[in-house]
Amino acid sequence: MKAYIKNAWYYCKRNGISRTFFTAMERMLLKDNKCYEWKDLPQEELEKQRQRVFRNAITFSILVPAYETDSNFLCQMMDSLLNQTYPHWELVIADASKTDAVENIVRDYTVRQQENRIVYKRLENNAGISANTNEALKLATGEYIGLLDHDDVLTPDALYEMAVQIESAKKQGKAVKMLYSDEDKCDMDMTHFYEPHFKEEFNLDLILSNNYICHFLVMEAGLMKQVQFQTEFDGAQDYKLVLDAVTVLMRDTENTLQKTGVDNNVNSTCYNNTWFEKSIVHIPKVLYHWRCHTGSTAQNPQSKLYAYDAGKHAVASFCEKHGWRNVTVEHLPHLGFYKIVYGNGQDKSNGNVTKETVAANIFAVRKDVGAVGGAVLHHGRIVGGRYRQDGYIYYQGLFHRFSGYMHRAVLMQEAEALDVRCIVVREELQATWQEIRAKYNLPEHITEKVPEKQFRQAGLELAEVLHKQGYRMVWNPAIKCKI
Repeated sequence: MKAYIKNAWYYCKRNGISRTFFTAMERMLLKDNKCYEWKDLPQEELEKQRQRVFRNAITFSILVPAYETDSNFLCQMMDSLLNQTYPHWELVIADASKTDAVENIVRDYTVRQQENRIVYKRLENNAGISANTNEALKLATGEYIGLLDHDDVLTPDALYEMAVQIESAKKQGKAVKMLYSDEDKCDMDMTHFYEPHFKEEFNLDLILSNNYICHFLVMEAGLMKQVQFQTEFDGAQDYKLVLDAVTVLMRDTENTLQKTGVDNNVNSTCYNNTWFEKSIVHIPKVLYHWRCHTGSTAQNPQSKLYAYDAGKHAVASFCEKHGWRNVTVEHLPHLGFYKIVYGNGQDKSNGNVTKETVAANIFAVRKDVGAVGGAVLHHGRIVGGRYRQDGYIYYQGLFHRFSGYMHRAVLMQEAEALDVRCIVVREELQATWQEIRAKYNLPEHITEKVPEKQFRQAGLELAEVLHKQGYRMVWNPAIKCKI
């Protein structure tokens, strides 16, 4: 309770009384994930996984930078590897501790228990999380590499689920470069599991708003060794790693397309994005338990404020590498969440922006964006905006001052489709948009009087056309249209 009160006080100091009030109201009124209950897989299912034979079994190298790790936490972390139903792994521990505590425990596993899958290296000094992890990376011999904090644990089926996805992709002739799973948090005793993070498929604009990928992350070894960990981004080193990996994948795919050629009717700048995303796999299962204690950022975000600045710089670095000029990256009220402001900085969250201004700014910077949309509000609640292709409305019914599950309702994100009542289409695509508008007999200014089926079908058709041409559609919650 003390931690929550302290965090609320810091939040109020940063963001003011009004925003703090609505944040507190949302916490009290919404019941997201209050009924979450973690359940271990039945033993028969785990045994079934152990019996599975993989035709081309790959080895996972799990990197763990350790520093004066609590002995109980360290043993639980190591046991979580020993309990894996998939046997082909190695645990690489880079120990920067001043004492011999970690080394002694590891020796107990490697010598007394004769566990030869554990690789241990004692570091001469503690050079920081990135440098220490890079030392572990040098020792990794597996085809894929996973990241595990020294006080967290994997579920018994974590590596099995990763291996299944990799093998399945190989059978289809596809190469998986990056995989990530859902996760939850647990208390120090690992008796209470809460705040599950159920993630989306890879979403470029969402990952630029927040490192929602986080744990459990596995990457193809060659890719991770190419990008490595950057010491100047300590605290957000995993975030920087993911963004750098995405940059490499985008450029590799673009080079491939240039060699093979693409249809002239396709926007190749964006088309390479849709191709590279096929190599990133989301496994919609909780495979990682993130332990929360007083010193962890999971429990106390204030404990590592520098990490959030490092995350902001990681996003800015991505923008610079991709030639996105005239952009700035800003902190959002919730720590660890960011906003890219394109163009002249008029994209403010106070509602005093026009969708045309915001869209013109992003169009000028990014050639991959074909349309920008915002939230459609009725009596202060979201009734439209970001759609799935099956017509599902994200954040439907949410009060517009609330941030929603994992604060996603206030984050810029790519959309499968957008509500045409609050949309701007880039100039090169206006002819296409006008044809669709005419087909569905939509007026110039769409109001609530237009039948819902009519504007929804128009939005879905527009999305289909734009995606076929290789364009992204971006939902920006700073844009709000009232009906």
